[in-house]
Amino acid sequence: VMSLADVDTSPQERLLAAFLQQQRWCRQGSPFTARLMALTISWLECEDRPEAQEAMAVLSALEPEPLAGAVPLRWAAALHRLALQGLQPWCSLWPSTQPPDTPAASGERYHACFAQAWREQQPLLQQMLRSAPQTNEVARSAMLLPGLLLLQSAHPRHRLRLLELGSSAGLNLLPDAWCHDFGNWRWGIEAAPLTLRSEWQGPLLPADVRQVPLAIEQRRGCDLNPLPLSPAVGPQGASPALADAHARHLLSFVWADQAERLARLRAAIGHVRSTAGASLTLHRQPAHVFLAAQLGSAVAAGTLRVVFHSIMWQYLAPAEQQQLRQLIAEAGAQATAERPLAWLRMEPPAPDEGVELRLTQWPGGHEQRLALCHPHGSHLRWLD
Repeated sequence: VMSLADVDTSPQERLLAAFLQQQRWCRQGSPFTARLMALTISWLECEDRPEAQEAMAVLSALEPEPLAGAVPLRWAAALHRLALQGLQPWCSLWPSTQPPDTPAASGERYHACFAQAWREQQPLLQQMLRSAPQTNEVARSAMLLPGLLLLQSAHPRHRLRLLELGSSAGLNLLPDAWCHDFGNWRWGIEAAPLTLRSEWQGPLLPADVRQVPLAIEQRRGCDLNPLPLSPAVGPQGASPALADAHARHLLSFVWADQAERLARLRAAIGHVRSTAGASLTLHRQPAHVFLAAQLGSAVAAGTLRVVFHSIMWQYLAPAEQQQLRQLIAEAGAQATAERPLAWLRMEPPAPDEGVELRLTQWPGGHEQRLALCHPHGSHLRWLD
């Protein structure tokens, strides 16, 4: 990651460097998004185009570290949202709303659609640019599942209380709703509405761990902007129109040429809206407020609380990260064999490093690095 805050660079230079790095990251997994990043750079550098200069000023002022703050991904999601809403010219240029094998449009046509979006779609652009990415990638459930199975197998008589930080729509609070196919082993409901396929690399989990059922008694999550997908989710719920808007918001952050990810997310959204929402509770709270309340409440013997999160830690301010560590450590110090605590996280150790699955358990505070994970859940390398 290009961290340029400590050198003599302007906000505009940091912004362009962020788009360039995002382009490099997207080249293999999403050629369309990589091209979008490159075209945005060339458009922002057009000094004779007023919309481009206005966009440069606004985008460069959004975050002091635009790459860590995901400004390029916010911009891509805003434009994708226009396409998903069926608006022209965006829906005729974005692969998620085009027939397969549609020829690529010229760079100049994309420049024109950037300018048109800036002139005509300011309310939606501003809404999306203020929002940290919320893909709620459901395939991350497959990356988190082995950690949950380890915990349940170590505490076979305990019920799990799942506490997710950065829940978005809460899709990853439902690991037992899906069938998980790792190639060399499977877990879950064979007739599930969605099968998550991830390649398992490295040593297998023991057979008894691979077969253990999860006994989940409670699913709670928090988000600064929770996106309930049905009236049953959360204290406020969501009207059908609002649930539709929430679904489009989630879909907009998926890269537009990744058809499999889009189909997977649509299937998960459909399931939550039809059946699974009743088991979720989503709180509109900062993570430290939510966790203080949840870890400070009484817990019955035989309950294993699992604090977990995936690809959200980097979006927290350092002060909040420290607050969360302290809250978890304090609750861990009070944990007992009858009321244990676990912290499961799927996060990169730093923004430019690979994603790891780590687990810390109390009593004892023993930490393990369990696996190396693909950020979108396509594969996992289990560590011996």
